[in-house]
Amino acid sequence: MKKFSLVFIFIIACTTISMAQKGNFSLNVTGGYTFKDRVKFDAAYADVSDGFQYGGSLEYFTSAKQSIELSYQRIDVDFPLYGAAGNQKASGSGSVNYILLGSNGYFGKTYDAKMQPFFGGGVGVGILNGGGES
Repeated sequence: MKKFSLVFIFIIACTTISMAQKGNFSLNVTGGYTFKDRVKFDAAYADVSDGFQYGGSLEYFTSAKQSIELSYQRIDVDFPLYGAAGNQKASGSGSVNYILLGSNGYFGKTYDAKMQPFFGGGVGVGILNGGGES
């Protein structure tokens, strides 16, 4: 899976470089780090592991300062389940996937800029995959 992910990121990065010219479409590669978190239930809790989050998006510019974006994000995690006394009840691993449709507004948009401030929002679906089931 990791080999596939690295190949996928490399292909997206090459595509981004070739498509980042003047025009109406933009292909973006995203990545980040998500820190460990604890999810509490009534009589148990799960520790969701930290890890690398990656994805990409396809953005269509309706004007020089406004765009519509379809994006995908994924993180692979481990999430052991603990009882109220702190004893481990089960262990598991899986992934969290997000598919979002949103809009971005850019400030001072120029096609030559290396960095550009923006504000945006989106709606979508989160898909949890654990043990081969989604």
